[in-house]
Amino acid sequence: MAEASGTRLGSPPRYAPLVPTFSPYTADARSALRLAWRVLALASVTLLVLLVGGPLAYHAYVTSAIEPRSAEVTSIDGVVFIRKQGAREWGVAGPDVRVGPGDTLRTAGNARAFFQLFDNSTVLLYPSSTLRVMRAEQGRFRSERSTVVLELQNGRVRLGVAPHPDPGVSFVQLRTPAAEVHLTEGSYTADIGRDAMQVRVRRGEATAHVQPGFVTAATTGMTAAADSLPAVVGARAGQRLVARPDRAPAGNLPQRADLLENGYFTDKPAGLLGGWVQVDASEQEPAGVVSTSDVPGAVTFRRTGRGHGETLISQQLDADLWDYEKLVLSGDIRVLSHSLSGGGWAGTEYPLMLRVIYRDATGGKQPWYRGFYLQNEDGYPVVNGERLDSTDWRHVEVDLLALVPRPWRIERVEVVASGWDYASAVREVHLWAE
Repeated sequence: MAEASGTRLGSPPRYAPLVPTFSPYTADARSALRLAWRVLALASVTLLVLLVGGPLAYHAYVTSAIEPRSAEVTSIDGVVFIRKQGAREWGVAGPDVRVGPGDTLRTAGNARAFFQLFDNSTVLLYPSSTLRVMRAEQGRFRSERSTVVLELQNGRVRLGVAPHPDPGVSFVQLRTPAAEVHLTEGSYTADIGRDAMQVRVRRGEATAHVQPGFVTAATTGMTAAADSLPAVVGARAGQRLVARPDRAPAGNLPQRADLLENGYFTDKPAGLLGGWVQVDASEQEPAGVVSTSDVPGAVTFRRTGRGHGETLISQQLDADLWDYEKLVLSGDIRVLSHSLSGGGWAGTEYPLMLRVIYRDATGGKQPWYRGFYLQNEDGYPVVNGERLDSTDWRHVEVDLLALVPRPWRIERVEVVASGWDYASAVREVHLWAE
């Protein structure tokens, strides 16, 4: 029976495939067993990947899935323009226009725009400003995750960063040509001026990352490659940070800033007065003389003659005051002598005056001045004048925001000496803004 079946006694049974095969993997018992173990191992790995990788992949998707968010723009006053993502032309932002990722807003010289983001953060764009919404995203499944990236190209913006239940998963950044500024919950004002970018912190904390190539980029108009790590400066509540193209960035500065350049008269290139323009508007000879060498650290005005004479130094500002809560004009002044009594026949000729040309909320131009004199023997008018007790230095301060009508934009600040014979001086003059 054993021989008839082809199997000898005492020998292992011969492997017989269930079906005929020509594969080398199942041609014999060892190959078939090896293949079975491989299939089992592959199935085990696949099961492990599904059991572990599946939940991980689900968690990663739920965590990273985002949706863009938009906000409705409100024009407070004036004309606000918008350029939608991918468009080349600007359009007027109507009452139902929404701003979303990739859109850019631009305000006219007398306009302001306001919108509230999806996370309740607020944006107030001031006149003559351009702002682009680069990112405004919220987690699809985790609404507490949010990202807001705004780009201020020019002008000024007021940002209110709303509180988040988990600050670790929220990100708010303001980008400017000078720096990338990270903001925490709080209130901030960012301003791109003539020669600097600054961020004032009313509440919260701002951290600016300034690229080392900013000096080259700002002065040549080209993007410079950073050859070292970016500089990092910060500011807390009641402070400000500044990035300038000609010097290293500075942080933790007092919030009070001087809007005037060279207020201490220390910059005197080639006999001139850096930041200031010297003008003589005398109607008759001789002309008045402005000197930076008569009195150390001061600017003096002198004239000897008859008829109306006027000598001044002037600085053009064109600075809007929308976001300032305090504006103080201060200076150290001195009157040595003058022949014309008081403020002259019209009450406008003083041996020394501080004069400001500004625009009010209606856009009308308003002149303001404060005159200083030693004597008024002839009893001439002294409109907006103040008599000095001596020829010693005198410190004066004027709250400009208390003027009526209130200034909304400072165009020019002047230090003026006028009359017949006069000799006066100014040691410093500042326009402190907070």
